Amino acid sequence: SIPIETMLPGCGQGVVAITCRSDNTDVLSLLQEVDDHEARIAATTERAFLDTVQKLSPWDGRPPVAGFMRPSEKSTEWLFNGLLATPDGAQVLRVQDSCEAKRCNEEMAQHLGQIAGEQAVKMAGDGFLDGFF
Repeated sequence: SIPIETMLPGCGQGVVAITCRSDNTDVLSLLQEVDDHEARIAATTERAFLDTVQKLSPWDGRPPVAGFMRPSEKSTEWLFNGLLATPDGAQVLRVQDSCEAKRCNEEMAQHLGQIAGEQAVKMAGDGFLDGFF
């Protein structure tokens, strides 16, 4: 495996998602049985990070964005690593955050991803992609 310090995956990469109509109770019942809580927390955080970067971005194009949420080795907390880079990789900005495992539900995961996205865009500044798009 490649260490996250070397390369982060794209947000949501490796997560299988299934959607269905909200009124289809039979399918919803089946999906609840196969739902993976850890994958849901990870995907929620990573998607919130990506969505926040896209929403707040002052740039014409979107820079390379990566994010990875995972439980710590002892599962006492969730750890998030996010990244923005220029297309040529000359500038790489990293953000990190964490959440106590027993408090990390979907709402907290969403909030953590949003805060990390806001921090990354603020670190990048308005001219981050000048000359690329």
